[in-house]
Amino acid sequence: MLSMVEMYLQGVSTRKVNSIVQELCGFEISRSQVSTLAGELDKKLKGWRERKLDKEYPYLVVDARYERIREARGVISKAVMIVVGISSDGYREILSIDIGDSENESDWGQIFKRLKDRGLCGVTYVVSDDHEGLVNALSRYFQGSRWQRCQVHFIRNFTSKMGRHDARRYLPMLKDVFAATSRDDAIIRKRRLVEKLTESKPNISQWIDEDIEFCLTVYDLPESHRRRMKSTNMLERFNQELKRRSRVIRIFPNEASCLRLLGSLCMEQSEEWETGRIYLNIKPDLKEKANQKWIWPKRLNLASATLQPS
Repeated sequence: MLSMVEMYLQGVSTRKVNSIVQELCGFEISRSQVSTLAGELDKKLKGWRERKLDKEYPYLVVDARYERIREARGVISKAVMIVVGISSDGYREILSIDIGDSENESDWGQIFKRLKDRGLCGVTYVVSDDHEGLVNALSRYFQGSRWQRCQVHFIRNFTSKMGRHDARRYLPMLKDVFAATSRDDAIIRKRRLVEKLTESKPNISQWIDEDIEFCLTVYDLPESHRRRMKSTNMLERFNQELKRRSRVIRIFPNEASCLRLLGSLCMEQSEEWETGRIYLNIKPDLKEKANQKWIWPKRLNLASATLQPS
């Protein structure tokens, strides 16, 4: 049974698992055995997903990806939404994995409410993309925390807006903004880029001038934290591993099977992170810096949103 579970989690399809067992052991896996195995996984996963959170988590990294799931109405693309916390002792931990119809404010809001009900506290900084529903939910449940717009997502948005030819010309200047060693230096470099684009790309110039500020929140953190907390790359790398494992399935037969596989992989990865190396050295002065309160941007009108200290 344990070998079958491990093969399944390593990305081997259930059909191939059955073939391997039949070849090695001389018998097929019955439906009752599959049902028992699934029940044991579901029970363990439910306990892990509902566990109490008894630490403070100063940092959150939030992201989502999509899987195709079969339903009565057909095959639907659904969001797999994951929240990673970095605890006050510096270790990473996957706090939740949920599946929703989309990344709307309601779905994310329910996830954050459940996390708070389980004991999530001490959040001072959140990094994510700029999905409107996600940011609205964050602003509702984590008032007073800082929001960092993922710099990598911003670069992708910039490239998409500019077009491939123009992006090659101006992308080094955008990356130069993010390479600044201080917020003041980043603002100076941003102004150069905005001025450069004003005549040829006025709309993009205005977009950068107004929205890039949310990518610079990372300068409020200790310098040693900035490289890892400027984007969602850490979680995106794990999402690529989930994609590699789920690719062999292509279409999940139902939502429960999707959560069973991906949730088990999340549980396994989280345990590895918690028993591995410290991810960040959370310094004592972090809490002092974190006490500065900030007002979340009103994401209903993203173009005119500004982030200001209260």
